[in-house]
Amino acid sequence: MSISKETREGRLHLIVEGPMTAAFVAKLRSELLDCLKERERVVIRTEKVDDCDTLGVQLLLSLRRSFPEDPGKISFGEISPAIREAFRSCGMEPDCLEA
Repeated sequence: MSISKETREGRLHLIVEGPMTAAFVAKLRSELLDCLKERERVVIRTEKVDDCDTLGVQLLLSLRRSFPEDPGKISFGEISPAIREAFRSCGMEPDCLEA
């Protein structure tokens, strides 16, 4: 699992690559929250995530709910097939990540 960063149109894009599973979720959450504290708007891009379990789903949902006073603070780019499948196996659609 790795996170790369790039800035586009004044927004920080965090590109997550590799598995979003129990082994990596704590590290990923910490890194993502640090970035969210530093920037006004962050786009989380998951198109390169190749595996996702229920802890990965939980992480994405908790990130979405971390800033209720500013729902536009976090947005999600293209969602990988692995994440879509993990959401569906939990009885949800990944569309719930949209603001």
